[in-house]
Amino acid sequence: MAPVFLQDHHVTCYHELCSGAEALANFLIGEGLEPGSRVALLLDNSPDYATAYFGALWAGAVVVPMACAAKAPELLHRLTHAQAHWLITPPDHPALASIRRQSHPRLRFLAIDEVPPLGPSPDPARGCFVSNAAPGHTPIRAAATDWAVLMYTSGTTAKPKGVMHSHRNLVSNALAINDYLRLAHDDRTLCILPFHYAFGSSLLHTHVVAGASLVLVNAPAYPALWAEAIARHAVTGFSGVPAAYALLLDRVDPDRCDLSSLRYFSQAGGAMKPAMIERIRRAAPHAEFFVMYGQTEATARLTYLPPAQWEAKQGSVGIPIPGVRIEVRNTAGQRVPSGALGEVWAHGPNVMLGYWKDETLSRGVLRDGWLRTGDIGYMDEDGFLFLRGRASEIIKSGAHRICPEEIEEVIANIDGVKEVAVIGVDDEMFGQAIRALVVPQPSVALTRRDVVHHCRLLLPKFKIPKQIHFMTGLPRTTSGKVSRALLKRRAIGDTDHADSRELP
Repeated sequence: MAPVFLQDHHVTCYHELCSGAEALANFLIGEGLEPGSRVALLLDNSPDYATAYFGALWAGAVVVPMACAAKAPELLHRLTHAQAHWLITPPDHPALASIRRQSHPRLRFLAIDEVPPLGPSPDPARGCFVSNAAPGHTPIRAAATDWAVLMYTSGTTAKPKGVMHSHRNLVSNALAINDYLRLAHDDRTLCILPFHYAFGSSLLHTHVVAGASLVLVNAPAYPALWAEAIARHAVTGFSGVPAAYALLLDRVDPDRCDLSSLRYFSQAGGAMKPAMIERIRRAAPHAEFFVMYGQTEATARLTYLPPAQWEAKQGSVGIPIPGVRIEVRNTAGQRVPSGALGEVWAHGPNVMLGYWKDETLSRGVLRDGWLRTGDIGYMDEDGFLFLRGRASEIIKSGAHRICPEEIEEVIANIDGVKEVAVIGVDDEMFGQAIRALVVPQPSVALTRRDVVHHCRLLLPKFKIPKQIHFMTGLPRTTSGKVSRALLKRRAIGDTDHADSRELP
């Protein structure tokens, strides 16, 4: 069988992962862990993380993944909100002292160096979990409908929410993704996505289900290391958000990399420029490119675009994954005809149980087994979904309802534009004015007039930005998505050029 993880020069086999998870489960049960107890993980991507994750699930606990890069206030807030019973963490995490001082007295701590190393052949240098399991304890096998994971959203538009996933959610989504990616035991996927959010978590689930391998590279800002790992480990798959692909193309010459082993690319986490996808496809023409769409509330994935349809359906996020139904509905909850804009609704075994400690919000988005995604889009006559933005991000200017993504697509095609985001800001006369936040390519003398001229050629007058701000970069969440919530708060403060006046 293929190894489950390759990281640096270490190889972890499935037998080690399984025995480690089982022993950790026994240890937690022996320490009094009750079914449904929340076990928070504050660990980087590693065999340690997977052992803790599956061990806690095996013990009947609810896993709460958290970002290692988060600061103490955010971690304390989530630990409190989750009512966590255990925290598994490295002993030297910089926030640990603050958490110990300020957390609830009932929170128990387990550091990775406090548990014997994993596997039938102990190797203390590995620092992995296992096994001082109390005798006589057997790990609990949870029911499919039991709560398994409390996954916090990335918070691109509002405060993060705690999404409750069942075991059925996790397994059904993994099987569906494996179906269209055709994952097999001989696949090796480069994993640069953190396990603590939905996209990264789905990579862990899908590859374990398939008996495949993950090549772990915890270097989100060093694409040269990604390219080196692809060549060294004969990687067959690469998964990333648009920012990761932009970084790869910006700092690495794909023509000088050995990408011959790659079978596929997959992308989710927001819209990606078609020109960027074309560059990736040209660099590895033998590899398929999967555009995907999903939400944390849907465990990970809702739709995918079959690679053979990319040119014919450019701009689409594709068709529903196996087992999922997608409909576009109006504000009354009625299905709209093909081509008509509305809110995207989804139904399937991957739809969450609800939001933790927020029944009101749960009732608002869950209707008779359907998930109201909050995304605006339309289905074409062939059943392919096209997105046009978030309902909460629609700009209401005068009598018009404007999707910011439409304006972003136009501005993104201007020579010299590296990235762009469009938001609505308060305006006394129109309710909201359109503000474009533009990041130019380095050393490009892009002006406000350049942007305005291009927009006037391609957009109606009411969609032309009234304000244009130039920036050196856009704020992002830990998952790599542009944070519109932060943009609305920081746009003026982050403006680097004085050329941000309102247009006449």
